[in-house]
Amino acid sequence: MVYPQSGWRLSDVREVGLGKNKKKRRARLYLSKIGFFTLVVHRVFPESQVSRVCVKLNPSGRIHVIFLVGEAESQEGHSSGEGEPKRAVGVDLGIVRLATLSFGWALPREPETA
Repeated sequence: MVYPQSGWRLSDVREVGLGKNKKKRRARLYLSKIGFFTLVVHRVFPESQVSRVCVKLNPSGRIHVIFLVGEAESQEGHSSGEGEPKRAVGVDLGIVRLATLSFGWALPREPETA
């Protein structure tokens, strides 16, 4: 099931565990028309930037919840053109040769062995 930006809510988020396991957090997830689930949250994420919540039921009966978080693009380097590639190479996949690159190098196709 996929929930868009609405229809779900996280509440009662708290850290659990002792020692090395202190990094894990538990939370309660409310899904509309279904109810509450208790989750183990493995990563910290900004709830305000969640674009979708995907709920997946495995055949074993385990439920996995995936939070899709939209991240703002950084504008660093884009104004000066540093992020642009200096050289580009084209690749042509073919029947006679496996691949031919734009600067002339070709990768031969290996004969099939039965």
